[in-house]
Amino acid sequence: MPLTIEHNTLLVDGHGQGHDGKGHDAWAGFPYAQMNKAWITHADLSVRGFDIEGEGAGAYDSSLGLKRYVRRIKMTAPGKIEVNDLVESGAPHIFTEILHSDTKVEQAGSQKYQIKVEGVALNAFLRLPSQASSKIKPNIVMGPGRPGSVDKGSLEPRGERLVVSTTKAATSAQFGWDFSF
Repeated sequence: MPLTIEHNTLLVDGHGQGHDGKGHDAWAGFPYAQMNKAWITHADLSVRGFDIEGEGAGAYDSSLGLKRYVRRIKMTAPGKIEVNDLVESGAPHIFTEILHSDTKVEQAGSQKYQIKVEGVALNAFLRLPSQASSKIKPNIVMGPGRPGSVDKGSLEPRGERLVVSTTKAATSAQFGWDFSF
């Protein structure tokens, strides 16, 4: 059963995309008209880097009242990526973002984290929100089940995840990440 928390994206009051957690296909029965509201709004790709922006509110159940979820991913220089998210809703929520690792996530300073894999480090700096609740937790994911019942696999530990949340419910939030490697 694929869950949004198993991806590097947004949770709204702990809820993920589509019909998260209700079977193998989170999109079964999810309205196509709603899914069509999630799309890439801008893409600039060149030999020097990229700048991509998308609107993702349509991927979340309408009961959550998301008005906007704009994610912009930009390569600012070789080995440097910036991710900026803007979230707006019609009602106050706790917004959470997840960052995954197949290995350990290490605290490297105030709002700074590092993930090392075979001698290579990914450095992550959380610029926004300045007042955030951050926790490093075991990354437990659903392993594949037998053919025909892939949502019946067993839970498997796979590294760690960084869970960053707003400290209080709000109708809007911004997350800003700087990654270097």
